[in-house]
Amino acid sequence: MVAETDDEYVPGSPVLTQPRTPHRRCTRRSASKRLDAEQNFDCIPSSPGSQCRPRRFSSLRKKRKSSDGSLNNTSLTFGQSSKTVMQITPRSTEEILSAGLDILEDFNFKTPVSDARKIVQQLPKRLKVDNVEVSLSCDLFSDQPNEVQVQENMCYQSGQFDAMLMERFHRNAQTILTCDSIDSTTDSVDPLAFSGVQGRFFGLPSVVRAILETERGIRDLYDWQKELLQSAEVDRNENVLLSLPTSGGKTLFAEIMLLRCLVNKKKNCIFIVPYVSLVQEKVRGLTIFGITLDFLVEEYAGSRGTLPPQQRKLRNTVYVATIEKASGIVHHLLKENRLGELGLVVVDEVHMLGESGRGATLEALLTKLLFSAPGLQIVGMSATIGNLEELGKFLRAFVFRQKFRPVELREYVVVGSEVYAPCMEERKLTHARTLYPKYSSERMKEDPNLIGHLVLEVVPQNSVLVFCATRLNCENVAKLIIKAFPKQQVLAHRKEEKQALLNTLSSDGGGRICDILKLTLPYGVAYHHSGLTDDERRLLEEAFLNGVICVICCTSTLAAGVNLPAKRVILRSPFVGREFLTKSRYKQMAGRAGRAGFDVEGESYIVCDTSTTSKVLKLFDGPAENAMSSLNFNDGYPLRSFLLSCVVEKLATCPAKLLEVVKCSLWASQVEEQAWKTSFQSAFHWLIDQGLLKLGNVQTQIEIDGTSAETELTASELGKAAIKGNISLDLAQQLYKDLQRGLDALVLNTPLHLLYLLTPYEIAVDVNPDRNILYDMYHKCNQHDIRVFDFLGISALIVQRFMNGRNFRHDVLFKIKRLYCALMLLMLWIQGEQMAASKNVGLEDGSDAVWRVAATFRVDRGRVQNLVSRAAGFGSNIVHFVEDLEPLRSYADLLPPFVEKIGNCSTMELLPLLQLPAVKRARARLLFDSGYKNLSDVARATAPDLVKAVGKLSTKSAKEMILSARMVLTQDAFNLQEMAQTALESVQQFTAVAKPTNNGPSRMI
Repeated sequence: MVAETDDEYVPGSPVLTQPRTPHRRCTRRSASKRLDAEQNFDCIPSSPGSQCRPRRFSSLRKKRKSSDGSLNNTSLTFGQSSKTVMQITPRSTEEILSAGLDILEDFNFKTPVSDARKIVQQLPKRLKVDNVEVSLSCDLFSDQPNEVQVQENMCYQSGQFDAMLMERFHRNAQTILTCDSIDSTTDSVDPLAFSGVQGRFFGLPSVVRAILETERGIRDLYDWQKELLQSAEVDRNENVLLSLPTSGGKTLFAEIMLLRCLVNKKKNCIFIVPYVSLVQEKVRGLTIFGITLDFLVEEYAGSRGTLPPQQRKLRNTVYVATIEKASGIVHHLLKENRLGELGLVVVDEVHMLGESGRGATLEALLTKLLFSAPGLQIVGMSATIGNLEELGKFLRAFVFRQKFRPVELREYVVVGSEVYAPCMEERKLTHARTLYPKYSSERMKEDPNLIGHLVLEVVPQNSVLVFCATRLNCENVAKLIIKAFPKQQVLAHRKEEKQALLNTLSSDGGGRICDILKLTLPYGVAYHHSGLTDDERRLLEEAFLNGVICVICCTSTLAAGVNLPAKRVILRSPFVGREFLTKSRYKQMAGRAGRAGFDVEGESYIVCDTSTTSKVLKLFDGPAENAMSSLNFNDGYPLRSFLLSCVVEKLATCPAKLLEVVKCSLWASQVEEQAWKTSFQSAFHWLIDQGLLKLGNVQTQIEIDGTSAETELTASELGKAAIKGNISLDLAQQLYKDLQRGLDALVLNTPLHLLYLLTPYEIAVDVNPDRNILYDMYHKCNQHDIRVFDFLGISALIVQRFMNGRNFRHDVLFKIKRLYCALMLLMLWIQGEQMAASKNVGLEDGSDAVWRVAATFRVDRGRVQNLVSRAAGFGSNIVHFVEDLEPLRSYADLLPPFVEKIGNCSTMELLPLLQLPAVKRARARLLFDSGYKNLSDVARATAPDLVKAVGKLSTKSAKEMILSARMVLTQDAFNLQEMAQTALESVQQFTAVAKPTNNGPSRMI
């Protein structure tokens, strides 16, 4: 294979990997033609491992394809000589041979026949070309049929790139295959197709470089990225653990690794990110690569994502997933013995291994992969990890650590009106400057930390992120900041665009808009936290990236959940809630300062008082926190679930094998052997005692190191269901009882009963019902809803006593809390039913449903939307939980359409549009009312049309939406294609065994 290079992308520049040697020309060419040909090459390789390039072209012209579909070629002028290059996919060998080609550029031949190697050997003879050059062109020859166009021609014809970019591709051709004379009499037994071969971009087609440049503004890779991509460790398929500061380029490296796996290895990949918003962002970012390079991108977050993943023969897939969904993917692949389909797993924010709850899920997932798939490559990424080497040992990974940042970060501490810079050599703060705000005495009392002044130094020309300790603080600081602004100057800045943003927010809310945003947005200031709806957050993020708003006051979760760089970052306090900042969280927030490609430097200011300066100083150069295993936290439930899942997935069929799996975990490497073995024994015996695991045919306690260590282990039906549905073991039996009891008297005259069953247990724990609201809602319920109350044991008397402040037992109080959440869902459901029944459904009629519910129950609208999302996700888990449980099988038919409807809270007409990443009901309604009724309409749209139709939508977001629609349609088409092929294979197999006999009709043999 041609070696890759990390040289800068300069069109036409030669790459000399071997001494120049004369090229052997066929004697059938004239001497003059041979001389002309040789003069137009910088070098001709003397071995298959070297490269050659054409000189810089002086012109490029492309003929149009003729109406009859015959081959047309592109004429490329090399100085005074002209060469002809194949531009479209041929239908047969004869078509190639009769095309009159002088050169075939940047091609890789493929064949649909099984004996591919024989075809490779025949090509030099057929095309009368040099063997060395043929081996270069055919280096990626595959036994699998795959007929596609030249990669750069695909881009040209699809309109994504112009002729100038097309010329750039040709200037940087990796391989030029010069044909001597074409023998038109050569037979054409085997049809051939060809595709763009790996180009000049680190083992990928050169179109990848073009996409990065045109879509992301990335003209070249950082030195460390080039170094690592070409390292021996990566070539050996070793696991990689990256530690670089935020914005250091980790994600781009992982994306290139992912593309190499999909394109070259033809393997599926998983890209794991911690939050749903990041899943949607990554899906949008990868879609253009998927469409161009012919692979699928699937979203696995919330209720989205098919389990088990669909097995495809014709296309590879990248699954972009949250931690929980990725765990489900791996579970099903293991259970179906399909783990070999995976070639790469990328884990963003791998330091989350140290977080309780989700960290245990991530650790269990990685441990299973390390134990069962040694050939699988894992790439882990994080900004700060204290025990990096320990994690590298756990992952069996090559550790790559750098402090590189593309934009210099200047860090400051603000105490009163004095600004200090950390001097780490002397371990102290040195005075940098004094702030002189033009504040009145009253303003100084309102803003003693001078947040408004620090913001005003940067805006409106540049952007600022202000991180606050609490959600309420975000809103208050936003109102505080605008008081420091000179009204005329700030209000006039992009006034029309800010008004358009307000109009869109109002439309999305059915005419309603948050009073605080209505006050602050004209100044270009907004707040951002979980109290906002998904649509509101998305609109504000787009406006910030586009410079329409210049200040966002947010909680620390935004630093991890959304990629929003700013010129300046201000930390309002060194606390998150009541807890002092950790170094990793500080670095994550401060790392948002400085936009690569726009800013020379970024600035971070942390505000504190004299009592906390010593602690703040440690944030700059103190040791980062270690990522410690949480597998045995929470009374050992994560460990129990891990052990049970290993048995269900056939990773361990006996206690001894189970012990081997646990030895691969991070937990086993961080805890003394005797301690973890004792905990292992305890968890194992608990599973036996609860009937979730069976040892042979009897459930008995055992000694792992004893004679029974090889006895067969099996999981009970309930245990299998809990793992399949990703249900916590401490809730599995409770869920089973609730579902079984519901079958005895399930009230289907109202959706309330099913909504109660879909309400997640953990979300109900944190709810504090308003006693008066519950009382009012009870008395507004119809007779069918009252039956649900009665069935759950919540009588009118209990509701009355609860309103009066009476305390109840924990189990009764928990039912009240869960029912309170179900009533919120019921109100949303009724709103949706009213929308569907209305003949004139518009924004005024339904888009403010979340607002109405939030106002009725006196909670944030974001909390209502989160409840809907969590209920849909839990409902999806329940569907998987009951699928193989015979007593509960009826739920498997009853729940899926119910879950889909509650997840979208919308009319059926909007469901197709809601398949698009990050498109919620309000935006789907705007699309629908603008004439984009389905995905096909969106896929055929242009970005300007969508921007005009949807309102406050950036051109970038419009392009992403169009590409996402095309990707979803492509997935549907490929699914149908796979189904058709499977059906055809079944028919062929049937035909093969059903042969006619001489004595009568066909019979099975």
